[in-house]
Amino acid sequence: MIRIVERMNESMKVGYLYLTLGLGCIVICIFVSFSTFSFLENASSANGKVVELIKKHSSKSSLYPKIEFKDLNGNSIVFTSNFGISPSINTYQKGDVVKVLYQSDLPDSAKVNSFFSLWGISLLLFIVGSVFTFSSIRKIVKFNASTVGSVT
Repeated sequence: MIRIVERMNESMKVGYLYLTLGLGCIVICIFVSFSTFSFLENASSANGKVVELIKKHSSKSSLYPKIEFKDLNGNSIVFTSNFGISPSINTYQKGDVVKVLYQSDLPDSAKVNSFFSLWGISLLLFIVGSVFTFSSIRKIVKFNASTVGSVT
């Protein structure tokens, strides 16, 4: 089985597949980043309070802060952050006050004003995309150099 994987990784097709995956991640990263920029451009700010730390069914080890804040109209909005935290890091505690960003017309789309909450997905996509892209380019160049060397 290991030999099959090794041979597959030496294939030029795999190099181009990795390149496609890497560039795809970078393109998605660009779209996600523009979406975040657009969100930030139109976002209102409020102070929110962590009312609970919950475990989502899809994650057994991360805790997600449930936050309550009041929008500009005085309506109470409660949302659960999409960014979970390991209990060992313990960044949020019940009762903590956090900065919240939200769209005035869509207060349910609120986000905690933190780097990872806003840019975590973009950063992850950029890192994965860069690793796939650069490693595949290296693999393609190496493969082309070895085939040119074997022909002459």
